[in-house]
Amino acid sequence: MFTKTFTDPQGTTHVDAVFKVSQATLRVNKQSQLDASVGYVDAIMTDTDTTSLDYQILYWPNMESFEANLPPYPLLNLANLNDPMMQHSQEEKVWFRIQDLDASCSGLTAEKAAEVHCESVI
Repeated sequence: MFTKTFTDPQGTTHVDAVFKVSQATLRVNKQSQLDASVGYVDAIMTDTDTTSLDYQILYWPNMESFEANLPPYPLLNLANLNDPMMQHSQEEKVWFRIQDLDASCSGLTAEKAAEVHCESVI
């Protein structure tokens, strides 16, 4: 959970809105590839790590709303909202899907990585 001032898609600015991850999946894929086409003596081994993150996040306009246990709003992914390919899918409007997550999220839990990413994009 974190607080941050942001402006929602309707243009309303929320000072110290409360954000909480509702769902998150962090995937780390490790791939090793051997290229022995030039002979075993000169074989080339390549290791590749890729990290992806999928998450949904909810927000409350302020701490009072959060503490009063009022229903939250889903944070919309405006990139998906404005993408004509995504406009048919209601589900995609609330998912953030990041491929090749940068090193700033290395070693973090899925929840913490989602918070770090979300803070950087809102």
